Amino acid sequence: MRVPVAAVSIVLAMTFAQANAQSREENWKICTSNDPDPSIRACSALIQSGQESVKNAAIAFDNRGMAYARKHDFDHALRDYDQSLQLNPDSAAAHYNRGIVYEFKHDYDRAFPDLDRAVQLNPGDADSLYCRGLVFEHREDYEHAIQDFNQVLRVNPKYAKAFYSRAVSFWHTGSHLRAAADYGRWRRSGPLTLEQLCVLIVVLSFMVGYVRRSLQRSRPGSEEQSHLTSLFGEENTTAHVANPFD
Repeated sequence: MRVPVAAVSIVLAMTFAQANAQSREENWKICTSNDPDPSIRACSALIQSGQESVKNAAIAFDNRGMAYARKHDFDHALRDYDQSLQLNPDSAAAHYNRGIVYEFKHDYDRAFPDLDRAVQLNPGDADSLYCRGLVFEHREDYEHAIQDFNQVLRVNPKYAKAFYSRAVSFWHTGSHLRAAADYGRWRRSGPLTLEQLCVLIVVLSFMVGYVRRSLQRSRPGSEEQSHLTSLFGEENTTAHVANPFD
């Protein structure tokens, strides 16, 4: 019995389509994995296939950029993020990813617009808010940094890094008690590490010296209240230690 040529062609086409679909599905799975080299290969296959929608191609570029970033190949990563954002300018993920690469390279002038846009597109994303806060901190704009870290902790009260970073900004603005309170929250977030121990020693040394200087400036019977008394008064203690978010 002879099988019609048309039937054979249909079967072959269906087999090829099924194999192609399985290959595409597997490529997407690998493209979104955390293993950089296989991810780069799979994302490249998807990009070069020419069969993806504009939105999906943008995602593939973004994922390949992340894979390059994991390898610290930041030049290739930035090129892929650029391609991703050309295809989809409103991708919060691509803006965030490109922003943190610029931040890692200490190029804060380029990091800020991307992180700011990521926050605008996804205001509830704690990571974008935190990284924008770090840029403010590097710019010595500590008030805006504190505002971002406040928002991070509203979104995720267990975001431990935000306590440490906010403590740094409080320290630079002279709010030493708030800084100490945030450092304590960061310290209690997990087991004591060598980094935390070193910071603790610095904090304690400063606070001991600060108290000593304040006591030396105090004068019994003076009409002018000492700086130490004002800091540890009931009203200020409540505002600066128990509730540093006010």
